[in-house]
Amino acid sequence: MPIEKDEDILFLKKILQQIEGLESKHHIVIGAILKKDSTIKFNENHNGVMVNSMTIPMDVLKDVQKYLDYIREQEQILQKIEYKTEEYKQCFFTDNNSVL
Repeated sequence: MPIEKDEDILFLKKILQQIEGLESKHHIVIGAILKKDSTIKFNENHNGVMVNSMTIPMDVLKDVQKYLDYIREQEQILQKIEYKTEEYKQCFFTDNNSVL
C-alpha cells in the first residue's frame, strides 16, 4: 500500500535523511531489506539503484528503521569503548607507550 498519510510521509522523510548520511555498506543492507518485498520495483542506471520511496510498504519501512536503530546503537557502543580505551591509555601509559 502506497504512503498517503502525513505522519507516514514524515516517517519516510526521517528515514531517508538518516539513510543519506550512511556509508555505502549500509545502503547495501538496506537494499537487501527492500528486496525481500517483491512489490518494490528497482530502477538501475549509471548513478546507482533507485527506488520510488513512496511505494515502499509501511512494514518494510519499519524494518529499515529497525536496522537504522541497530546501526545507531552499535555506533554508540563503539564510541563508549573508544572513549574508555583512551581513558585507559592516558591512565596507564606514558607518551612513549611505556607502562606507568
